[in-house]
Amino acid sequence: MYTVTRQIQWPNGDPMVEVSEGGIDYTNPDALVANYPGEFQEFQDPREAVETAINICRSWRKDGQQDAKVGVGATGGYTMPFDGSTFKEAVDWAKEVWEKLEKCPTCDRITEDLQEWWSAGEWIGDEFYAYDNGDKYCSEYCAEKASVWLVECSVCGVLCNVKTAHLNQEDEYIGDECCWDERLKSSE
Repeated sequence: MYTVTRQIQWPNGDPMVEVSEGGIDYTNPDALVANYPGEFQEFQDPREAVETAINICRSWRKDGQQDAKVGVGATGGYTMPFDGSTFKEAVDWAKEVWEKLEKCPTCDRITEDLQEWWSAGEWIGDEFYAYDNGDKYCSEYCAEKASVWLVECSVCGVLCNVKTAHLNQEDEYIGDECCWDERLKSSE
């Protein structure tokens, strides 16, 4: 998580819009009261946090704090003034961090800090065989989307991918592309 706060940094009194890694409990203690949209908000995406910090910094400058800067960093739960950076440096940092974060292969949601996640795999009948590739899926929905569902074709007996299966009006499996033409011929 990344939290955006405005600070008058100790000990020099430098005005800084900080993007702190680790969430609200890891911001520096001298944060000013929220005055702009996005202050004290926690972001999962560092790019969104930096974009918000830049908008806050621009607004703060318009309101008279012309020497305000954006700083990014991590306090580790202690007090640590951040170094100021240009907007471009902050954006580059956010892009680099985003690229390194572990994300759901299906939807790109960050999975790095998830305490619980799902695995994709193959369903063969009622048996599930998880892929052992280290991918973490953020939800059961995303894992199911990435899974392969195989059923035995009722016409030819071949294991077929249920995603290409043909279902009747009651959503019962009635065959796959592997034998659909044969089934049509036999029903004529």
